[in-house]
Amino acid sequence: MKHILIIEDEQDTLENLIGKLTDAFPAYKISSAFDCDEGFRILNSSKVEAPVDLLITDLTFRRQPESRLIKDGQALLQKIKELNYKLPQIVYSSHDELKFIHPVMQNFQPEGYVLKASDSSSELLLAIPRILKGESYFSQEVHTNQQKRFAFALQLDDIDKKIIEYLPDINCITDWDELYEAGKLPIKYKSVNKRLQSIFEKMDVSNEKQLLLKLHQQAIIGT
Repeated sequence: MKHILIIEDEQDTLENLIGKLTDAFPAYKISSAFDCDEGFRILNSSKVEAPVDLLITDLTFRRQPESRLIKDGQALLQKIKELNYKLPQIVYSSHDELKFIHPVMQNFQPEGYVLKASDSSSELLLAIPRILKGESYFSQEVHTNQQKRFAFALQLDDIDKKIIEYLPDINCITDWDELYEAGKLPIKYKSVNKRLQSIFEKMDVSNEKQLLLKLHQQAIIGT
């Protein structure tokens, strides 16, 4: 018997998921928790008799008490990673921005990431059997955003990446030349500025402030 664990602090969402999963997979054991501490307890206590075959977790838990040790979904995924637990994971979250998606995908490599929406429970029902068969499943918007990020990142050479790395801490033109003098950057400000203009065009922005905002939104910096 397959065992699915759902961790979700929205009661209506959780009850809806339990009902739909029970109907769709009547032979499966469905466990649930309102917070990550309880979810982790279930994960551990069921190891021998009915180990969890698939974890479905939200990222943000606003309704759990402050006393909880595992504060959110990322902390739970980190704990599972540190303990080297081998089980497929689906992130079920309303966070659709790359600044949330990319760190989760990069650090934890979940088998699925399904965005919450009015019909997302149906999408989740599609994802579950695929993932239990060893495949992966990501909402189209998640997949598209990741592709855009990778496509932009591929256009950057090592010097561009260095410029982007230092850009948030640069206050004036002479800062660039000081980096050159210190051997931290192979080009001076004049060449840096030309490269920045090229990066502005690639990112469809007109100044450094807009560039930094977009780089953050696309998880190129701040991850």
